[in-house]
Amino acid sequence: MAPAANPRYQTTLLPDPPAAARSYTLISVDDHLLEPRHLFEGRVPAEHAEHAPRVIEEEDGNEIWVYEGRRYPQVGLNAVAGRPKEEWSMEPARFDEMRPSCYDSDARVSDYWDPLLGACEETETVLCLHNASSSWTAARSPGAPLELYTTLFPVNALVAAADWLWAGVPTRFPKLRIALSEGGIAWVPMLIDRFEYVLEHSATGLSTWRDPNRSPTDALRQNFWFCMIDIGSTMALRDHIGVDHIMLETDLAWT
Repeated sequence: MAPAANPRYQTTLLPDPPAAARSYTLISVDDHLLEPRHLFEGRVPAEHAEHAPRVIEEEDGNEIWVYEGRRYPQVGLNAVAGRPKEEWSMEPARFDEMRPSCYDSDARVSDYWDPLLGACEETETVLCLHNASSSWTAARSPGAPLELYTTLFPVNALVAAADWLWAGVPTRFPKLRIALSEGGIAWVPMLIDRFEYVLEHSATGLSTWRDPNRSPTDALRQNFWFCMIDIGSTMALRDHIGVDHIMLETDLAWT
């Protein structure tokens, strides 16, 4: 059972506002992120773990940080996003009285993108990512010709797919469909090999991958579709990739 909130004041989390047309692009240069309660867990050498900062609950229900014998309350005014103004105060705040995006960077991103991804999943709208829509390229040589960038298109697709998978998008939206155009299919077996290696050999992904029912490879084969313009040598591995998720694109009117 969750501990009772501080009875001295009321806490209300307002619902998200309805979607509206965007008139301006706002870029915040002063966002704040509170330390999550598990910040120091597993990140401090074992011999010093008992001395690391930690969160405790006081008798009145307040949650505060304790470090080197000193108590540091979380000032409520630091995390009033989504709260009615009449409830703003300097009183200590509990984590369950804050929006998760106040202390969880993943939740902060989810507040912006998850409604869109959820709508695409619900309406069975395919997310089409051209050249992975990554706004990034592996090209690093100044003055490189255009051909270098087009040569690296498959790299963009690999990076984008890996990014989306480790961000947990297919886990949160298991029926979401994502099509990667103009990246080809040659990179897919390589990404599958790396997923298997990371999970089975180095094991670094065991604490990060949060889908108990599917591996990253499963999600790649189920949620992503791979588009190619030419039939290259990697077609020999079509069964390994998943034939029903390989598509032939025309790139009209370029071709």
